[in-house]
Amino acid sequence: MTPVEHVIATARAELGVREDPPESNRVKYNDWYYGRTVMGSAYPWCMAFVQWCFAQAGRPLPYKTASCSALLGWYRQNRPECVVGDPQPGDIILYTFSHTGILESVQGSTVTAIEGNTSAGSSGSQANGGGVFRRTRNKSLVRAYIRPFGEEMEEDMDIDKLLSEMTDEQADRLMAKAQAHAASLPDPEWSIKEGH
Repeated sequence: MTPVEHVIATARAELGVREDPPESNRVKYNDWYYGRTVMGSAYPWCMAFVQWCFAQAGRPLPYKTASCSALLGWYRQNRPECVVGDPQPGDIILYTFSHTGILESVQGSTVTAIEGNTSAGSSGSQANGGGVFRRTRNKSLVRAYIRPFGEEMEEDMDIDKLLSEMTDEQADRLMAKAQAHAASLPDPEWSIKEGH
């Protein structure tokens, strides 16, 4: 599974999670973000959900915030190349109505995202709806797309590519370290049993 697929799978596994009690903003994503149980109108959690998903997938975002505009501002200032115009699955999608989610797919003029703190349908609050749902919206509602880790999110490091970029001296040092590490490991149980 690629890093992007892992982030999306993490978000999908949360579909249907709701605040408890309803309309309280009390959810595990806020507990994780704040490090304690919080509830009330001061704790909207759409960005906490996005932050949680990336962290659970082993890709914590480089800037931890519960604010949509603060995250966008940080990326524009520190990693402007990550604010993209061509949406792709795994991007963080920021809407014009102070809301966010994780982009799942793009179909023509619409985008589908998994969003925390939204409503299941078009009725109810879209930016403070109380649950994790899959939402399809028109691209005209999108303020920005953030590809948090650029190209490195798209695929894991290719060992052959890494080796081809090394000098002979770097490759020799790496091989020596690998051999020393392998020699320090205990013999596997099957090897001991068979007398090797």
